[in-house]
Amino acid sequence: MSEKVTAATDPPAALETTILRGSGLTLAGTAVGGAVAFFNEILLARSLGASTYGLFSLALVLARIAHGLSLFGLQAAILHYLPIHRRDGRSDQVAGTILATLLLPAALALAASGLLRLLAPWLANDVFGKPAAEVYIRLLAIAVPLMAMSEVLALLARGLGYARYYVLVSTLTPPLVLLALLLLIHAAGAGPYWICRAVGAAYGTAAVIGLLCVLVAAGPEVRRTRPRFAFGALYRYGFPVLLGTSLYLVMEWADILLLGRFVAADEVGVYRACVQICTVFDMIIFATNLAAVHVFPVLEHERRFEERNQTFRQVTLIILLLSAPVFLLLTLHAKAALALLGPKFANGATALLILATGRLLRNGLGTAAFVLILSGRQATETRNAAAASATNLALNLALIPLFGLIGAAVATTAAEIALNLLRVWLVRRLMQLHAPWRLLLRMVLVGGAATLLLALAHRALGSDQASPIGLLVAAGLDGILLLAALWLFGIEREDRRFLKGAKP
Repeated sequence: MSEKVTAATDPPAALETTILRGSGLTLAGTAVGGAVAFFNEILLARSLGASTYGLFSLALVLARIAHGLSLFGLQAAILHYLPIHRRDGRSDQVAGTILATLLLPAALALAASGLLRLLAPWLANDVFGKPAAEVYIRLLAIAVPLMAMSEVLALLARGLGYARYYVLVSTLTPPLVLLALLLLIHAAGAGPYWICRAVGAAYGTAAVIGLLCVLVAAGPEVRRTRPRFAFGALYRYGFPVLLGTSLYLVMEWADILLLGRFVAADEVGVYRACVQICTVFDMIIFATNLAAVHVFPVLEHERRFEERNQTFRQVTLIILLLSAPVFLLLTLHAKAALALLGPKFANGATALLILATGRLLRNGLGTAAFVLILSGRQATETRNAAAASATNLALNLALIPLFGLIGAAVATTAAEIALNLLRVWLVRRLMQLHAPWRLLLRMVLVGGAATLLLALAHRALGSDQASPIGLLVAAGLDGILLLAALWLFGIEREDRRFLKGAKP
């Protein structure tokens, strides 16, 4: 049975089922990919050490910034236009959208890669004061076009209605290929520079698989159709998102880049480890939102506001129910989780918990950002990002020289909370969408009480968290108990009905 859904004709119950099915698929793939990615980080941190891992992290952040800018905001254009063209049977416009959203990012990514290689000596020596970072910047710059193409192709497959292809290309292939290459590098005793080459190879493999997936997802009718290009509409839609993306990049990476300027490389490595653990929150919100991205634009376009509002709540519910146990587990096991990467990394436990607090609130409210963009309010979200980025940058500049890692975590979290409160106010004012504050409060109270009881139980029983197996067993049992408490007491009966399968 095809996983594609035509929001224009499906009744509300079918939309609910689609969201659940799409969420389950993307989240399952994301969980596997996330677990492999975390294992990769353990391998990287242990093999490189905190200081070299910090240099690698700075170079990877620069590559990701170049990759993000090269997309020109066309991620949103893909997810906005492709479902509508596909639903209306406009094969020529589907083909034109696919080609137009591939051409510009490819050209920009190649230019960004060359520029990053050219600027590598200045960035390493004058900006960061860490000459050893130059070679890592040069090597990881090569991966920028491959990162961009793999992401665009994965989103095209998702826009065409195939969640499984998106999962394969975006969340499974890069970490799995990188894991295989890291094991080969370790077995061969190769130097750290080969790790940078392995990153490029992982994304290159994803890009090749992504191209095959898009060809299959488009179907023979689209492949044989003469494309009808709408460059103006696509790029006009994407440009405000590009501006927002530029500002999001400040939000996302200002802390690490400024730490690279003001603190030693090993502290950058510790902070990067904290950020990497927190990416599980990003995976949850992005994977769940992807289950509904093809639904929101159509419901908004056809003014089916009641169904749109219901979808908003359901997506937020899934995100929050998955994010809360992760946050609560971190409050119990943050230090032990970081220690897996090496003894020095455990010093970042406080920073990790501060960052996780911001991510939890963002996930409880963050679907507002997707709805604003996919409903055509990109300019509004760009203004939001501008205000939050300026706040984030100012706070990081003020706090990092004084407090180091803790200052970076506090600054980033404060800016993120302010941004999401602004988004919630705007979707309520502009779209009459209401954040589920009551649900959020119930889950915080129930989760907090359950976590306190588990912490007391660990202290009384003296559970072993020093070994990886001991930590895995303890975290697994805690996770089951926390999820059970949230299911029974944290959510309402109507929410449980929906999560059981959307049956009346």
